[in-house]
Amino acid sequence: MISDNLNETLNKVASTPKILWITLTCSQLMYIAVAYIRDMKLQGEKPEVNHEFDFIFYAITFIVATASILYWKYAFSDNHLMKLLNKKLNFQKTATNTKTGKIGKDLLKKLKSLNYNEQKAYVAVVSLLKPLIVCLALNQTIVILGLILSDRLFSPSLILPFVTIALTLNFLVFPQPPDKVADKAIQLLTSK
Repeated sequence: MISDNLNETLNKVASTPKILWITLTCSQLMYIAVAYIRDMKLQGEKPEVNHEFDFIFYAITFIVATASILYWKYAFSDNHLMKLLNKKLNFQKTATNTKTGKIGKDLLKKLKSLNYNEQKAYVAVVSLLKPLIVCLALNQTIVILGLILSDRLFSPSLILPFVTIALTLNFLVFPQPPDKVADKAIQLLTSK
């Protein structure tokens, strides 16, 4: 069980992954509208299309989907979490706002008030934002492949399986509650 102090500190970063997830998931749905609107604008005769390379889109989609799943499983594995927990703590870097380059004095003070295991757990939780971004970007790539294929073949319904795959993968990578990840991290630290 994590302390109230750590929970309060984690709550400040808890919304970022959820906002990112919601935004990219909604944008995948918008690609469906783009495909159908584009098709409506092309009323009339549609040119003959060569289907010779269509399989490449499906093969790339399979590879990207597999990469997304495997990377997500790796990122939340105990081994990877232990690698994050074994990194040297750098409070200055952790508390620095990447946009402004300024150190968040309140965050720095909070981090220093946590015990050692909680400090490590906080850094691990923040570090797990990267795998979420990578997986969401891979999932977005799948939808874009579907959009390109549906546009190329003048068939907007072709995007639907790609969106379905991407949305399924997005639901698989839904951000875990930071307190649960921190709790798991602390358990790993105390069991070694």
